[in-house]
Amino acid sequence: METITIEKVLMFDSIIDSIEYINVGENIKYDIDDDDTHCEATLSLKGKVNTLLGEKNIDEDIDVDIYAPFEKKLDKNDFKIEVKDYSYMINQQKLIIYVILNLHGIKEDVKFDVEDEVEYIEQETINNNEIIDSINNVNEIKEEIRDEEEKKEVLEEKNEKTKVQIVEDNLVEEINNNWATDLFNLTDNYTLFM
Repeated sequence: METITIEKVLMFDSIIDSIEYINVGENIKYDIDDDDTHCEATLSLKGKVNTLLGEKNIDEDIDVDIYAPFEKKLDKNDFKIEVKDYSYMINQQKLIIYVILNLHGIKEDVKFDVEDEVEYIEQETINNNEIIDSINNVNEIKEEIRDEEEKKEVLEEKNEKTKVQIVEDNLVEEINNNWATDLFNLTDNYTLFM
């Protein structure tokens, strides 16, 4: 059994002098939703108050939304709302009514406790493993990209060295082929052989 307290405030045109009578919950109507976790209830509130302007009748409905606590369900066969107690307080033109309700037929949702929790944990584990795999794949791809960039840098260095070597080889060959010819073709230079 669960217990809840609700509050209803009624306003009148003038100051309340006295209460003749108040009845709460003679007629309790309720409807449980299909998911068995929520109930909409209506409590009847009837009474008579004396104000400075005369007698006033009270005929009100108190609408109550009842939600089953976490991991619990409302049992449609055993659910019952019972008015345990009520009290009121007068504050000039306001009548404040407090109602304590006993709720019977709220049961543990055993299926949730065992099966749903295991299923939830398994699904979270699968999701976490997928995330870890994705991160590992991204890290592998980053490593491959770094390796490719390093290979590219090494190839560029080799190509640069090869280009320099080819230019040097060409210059040496040209010098070797033409050095003697150039010496005799130059008119202003003197060559001394020893």
